[in-house]
Amino acid sequence: MSDDNNDDDSSVLESIDTDELLEGTQLEDTDGDTKSLGEAIGRAIGAIIGRHIGELIGRMVTDRLSGGDEEEDTHELTVTVADEDGEPVPGATVTTKDADGGLLSGVLGSAERAETDDDGETTVQLEDGDYTVEVDAEDGSGEDNVTIEGEDEELSVTIEDESDDEEDAGEDEAEDAEEDEAEEAEEAEEDEAEETEEAEEDEAEEDEAEETEEAEEDEAEEDEDEE
Repeated sequence: MSDDNNDDDSSVLESIDTDELLEGTQLEDTDGDTKSLGEAIGRAIGAIIGRHIGELIGRMVTDRLSGGDEEEDTHELTVTVADEDGEPVPGATVTTKDADGGLLSGVLGSAERAETDDDGETTVQLEDGDYTVEVDAEDGSGEDNVTIEGEDEELSVTIEDESDDEEDAGEDEAEDAEEDEAEEAEEAEEDEAEETEEAEEDEAEEDEAEETEEAEEDEAEEDEDEE
């Protein structure tokens, strides 16, 4: 008997046009506006999802600003900055970014910044995780990665002298200019030689044509004299 009832229920449900039901059923809100049942359900679901997302982002921002309800263990990262000669670089800006911070990391302020002392060193407190360390100094910059796993870490970053790069770029540009100039001079010489050769060939052809014409005239005169 129960199977028969279930079959009847299934046939009834299958006979219902859900699209027609959602579109055809009209509701009236507090402002007197009329909307379909489907539209009302869609707005309700959107409001619920939006509220939950807003609450989630709000908690994330609050935890970030307040330091969280529970303080996580942090470890000390010592960054030493040196130039290409191994000399310490004081006054360099060291920026430590969470490598796994994702889209909201910049909004929530996960980057830590510090300046190196006279010995080219600085320290930051970090939780366990993967970090990218960027260094900006007066004469250059550098970058490296570090992983914090339950203990203090040390990292040495060597900056690349940007003035050397600019000097190398200037030398490369000068070499390129010299090569271009040499190529242009060589092409000009080839063009000049080709023009000279063509002129000589034209002159030779003219001389040959003139000699042929003179010979024909002389031959014609001799024939006339014989006659």
